[in-house]
Amino acid sequence: AVCTDVHDETILKLDLEVRYNEECAYRDMVLQNMLGSFKINLTRDLLMDGHSPLLSPEEIRKCRSASGFLEKIFLALPYEAERVQLRKNFSRTALMRNFKKGKTNLTCEHRIYDADGSIIWVSTTINMIINPHTKDVEAFLYTQNIHNEKIFQSMIDCAVLVDYDYMAYIEYATDHFTIF
Repeated sequence: AVCTDVHDETILKLDLEVRYNEECAYRDMVLQNMLGSFKINLTRDLLMDGHSPLLSPEEIRKCRSASGFLEKIFLALPYEAERVQLRKNFSRTALMRNFKKGKTNLTCEHRIYDADGSIIWVSTTINMIINPHTKDVEAFLYTQNIHNEKIFQSMIDCAVLVDYDYMAYIEYATDHFTIF
């Protein structure tokens, strides 16, 4: 006779389903405050859905594969060094490799073009999880604007070294400036 303890397997399946549902609920909740939010199926190489004010719905629909979508994002980055680094760490292959190693949450800061053509700092977070229904590895990508925080931190770093009455940040590409 062979006995199998299905209790541990059942708990694991319930935990997986709860975690997946929590991730879906989190995505729905923060969608309005994100610069971009996308859901991709890494196992099947599919872009499932997404939203960004920087990409039209048509542009998003054209990217049927996760690999094609990620490559489109990489090619749109303003700096070659960041393009190479993100391609190395956030390609579909790299994401699957990280998932297999147990690294399910990845974050990076990089620069992109904003809608007005200026270059801004963003933080991109990727949460990977197994879909409890299909057993596929899915990734939830979130991008948020951290430009002001990065600029403020740079200014604080400079201000620590020198005494200033005021500081200004000038964006040459758009002729905008901010005085602090």
